[in-house]
Amino acid sequence: MAMFMSAVMGQFGTVFGAIFIARNLKDKQLAISASISAFFGITEPALYGVNLKYRMLFIFGCIGAALGGAITGLLQVKTYSFPTRYFNVFELGLFSGRNPKAIYEVFAIIVAFSVRR
Repeated sequence: MAMFMSAVMGQFGTVFGAIFIARNLKDKQLAISASISAFFGITEPALYGVNLKYRMLFIFGCIGAALGGAITGLLQVKTYSFPTRYFNVFELGLFSGRNPKAIYEVFAIIVAFSVRR
């Protein structure tokens, strides 16, 4: 479950980057609204509205999610309580427990977010 946050933040990073590369006002507005919902953990508008339209954004989002998930897996980050429906940055409290590695998850989120074109 800890790797899902990297997937969400990878797609959030690419849709956030789409705000700056959008060619017209309609695409820019769609990227802004999709990035707001992706920040709160709902990535469907980002995926289907923006990232699949610009195919390279989707690929970079998957690469960022894979890198963040690899960091999470290699450093053995675990969640210590059952997560809510959506993964977002407000859920970092799930990573505190007997052996907290929340700082590693923050590092994985930064890596997943920053991989973009």
